[in-house]
Amino acid sequence: MSTNYKKVKEFYDQQIIKYGFDSPLALHWNSTEGQELRFAILAKIGDINNKSVLDIGCGVGDLYGFLNRQKVNPIYEGWDLSEEMIKGAQEKYPEAKFQTKNIHSAENSTLFDYVLASGLMSFPIDNHKDWVFKTIKKMFDLAKVGVGFNLLNSEYPDRDDTWHHADPKEIIDFCRELSPLLFIKKDYYEWDFTVFIYK
Repeated sequence: MSTNYKKVKEFYDQQIIKYGFDSPLALHWNSTEGQELRFAILAKIGDINNKSVLDIGCGVGDLYGFLNRQKVNPIYEGWDLSEEMIKGAQEKYPEAKFQTKNIHSAENSTLFDYVLASGLMSFPIDNHKDWVFKTIKKMFDLAKVGVGFNLLNSEYPDRDDTWHHADPKEIIDFCRELSPLLFIKKDYYEWDFTVFIYK
């Protein structure tokens, strides 16, 4: 495991120990409301009922729990680097499938209809922009229908530079190299944006 991945894993392992499985702070969300607003937007990527959905950086499975409460029932699978997060997810949602897995080392993986990620790409690591692009490309490669993800917006003037903020134009320009079928949503929080890419 690279130094970057160890850094991410150790941070979130410690968050779980500090806050427990049921607090949004364990995932470094400010509130459940903010976390679930992002989930609700990602769920609008398409009709995901009975479709295979891969949740990258799934944490303790809160996207799965949100969809379940909304009576949306995909064929769900969640991946995370943190063993502690996956233990929490399995404890909260024993009926769902979770794996300790790194998307960048997932060779010959099953393809999924949709690949989603919420909050995954904001953790500050070395060569961050390159890593974000590689992650988006890997998500796209694993998807049969579409990809959805959110990022913090570098255009927001009062941003917290502890976390990585992405330039929406750079992200869209990169995504257009993968597919012309794009949608960007920026009207929910001024410090955040969501991108859908379709095949």
